Amino acid sequence: MRELRFVAITVATTSILWASFILVIGTSAAESDQYEYRAAAERLASGLGLTYASGELYVHSHPPLYPVFLAGIFAAGGGGLAVRLVQLALALATLLVVYATARRAFGGRVAAAALIAGGLYLPTAFYATDVLSEILFTFLLAAGVYLLYARWERGGAAGFAAAGVVFGLAGLTRGVALAVAVALAAVILLRRGVPAGRRWLRAAAFGVGVAAAVAPWSAYVYRTTGYPVLLDTKTAHVFYLGNNAGTPAHHAWDATDGDYRFVVPPGLRETKNGFERSRLFFRAAAAYALAHPLQTAARFVSKFADMWELERLFAAEYRAGLFPAAREPWIFIWIAAEVAASAAALALFWAAVPLMSKNLWRTLTLAVVAATVVVFALTIAHPRYNYPLMVLGLPAVGYFFVELLPRLRARALPRGKLVLAVAAVASLAVIWARMAWLFLSRGT
Repeated sequence: MRELRFVAITVATTSILWASFILVIGTSAAESDQYEYRAAAERLASGLGLTYASGELYVHSHPPLYPVFLAGIFAAGGGGLAVRLVQLALALATLLVVYATARRAFGGRVAAAALIAGGLYLPTAFYATDVLSEILFTFLLAAGVYLLYARWERGGAAGFAAAGVVFGLAGLTRGVALAVAVALAAVILLRRGVPAGRRWLRAAAFGVGVAAAVAPWSAYVYRTTGYPVLLDTKTAHVFYLGNNAGTPAHHAWDATDGDYRFVVPPGLRETKNGFERSRLFFRAAAAYALAHPLQTAARFVSKFADMWELERLFAAEYRAGLFPAAREPWIFIWIAAEVAASAAALALFWAAVPLMSKNLWRTLTLAVVAATVVVFALTIAHPRYNYPLMVLGLPAVGYFFVELLPRLRARALPRGKLVLAVAAVASLAVIWARMAWLFLSRGT
């Protein structure tokens, strides 16, 4: 009863905190992806199918589940406010899923710390107001990890198939989830302590679940267009943006970056068909990456390091005037708080994970992180792609405060772990110092 009361109070307090920030600060200006999502959802809700204004099937932009999610809200009579409220509720549900996962893995104290840290992780309120797939994707990712962890000890094939369906739905929200599913299938196959026959059965059931979620869309696209497409055709374009002669050394996340010089692949101008253009993009990107292995490796490292510098995005948004000018002082506080929360979660996550015991949660989480980092490093990455990883890593933040910090103060950690912990805390201090300089100078 006490635990239930704590969870209820924490969730209610978090709701008030997030809603207060949204009401005071407002939202950032809509970007092109938001317009695409909303337009496709409105056409679907109106009975015109999941299509573009031209009538062509919605397959050249993003996977289909998020516009379908929006269309459900619109069909029920909701509008932009309803979307934000539903996404806030989904974000709160994600916190509860993470809490349940942490409780199973590390006990009630770590779970409580993870829940509080999640409530204080301010980017959630920011992303919940955007018509973007972050909130839905993060919920599905967290739910999939929870199902795998919960079914591991005594779960049969049906439990692993259910987890596969959830990861397939996550893939229909954002394609990187399919790479995550492959990594998790490898964990299921290679994890020790389970008879080989059972491991293969579980991995097969997991794969069938993923396929059951994704195959209907792929089959529909093929029947409608005559072209084999797994999720969408934009993935190849994204792959090309990160791997061509015009991609800058720091591996820009967007083609509009000031240092980006778009190099047209051979044959693209003569090809009008979106599916054929997708193939050209993929082949050109793969050829470039294979022809420049050292540069590809360097970009991988630089993109991974870039994940620690979230303040770039928020400083750029501030300078570009994407927030209401009348609320400028609040916006400044908001951006600073948001970046501080992101940096803290990121630093503590990478601090705690190497120091944790090699339990199943750590193995599953590192598989998710590794697959995500590889995909985004090889393509292009927006700093907001850190968000699902940070939410998934909240148990590690709780573990740091509950288990590691007291031992660090008492110098009770083994020497190797003590060095790692001190280095992690020092890196957090350095990040905060850099952010303080950035925002005191107002991004100049």
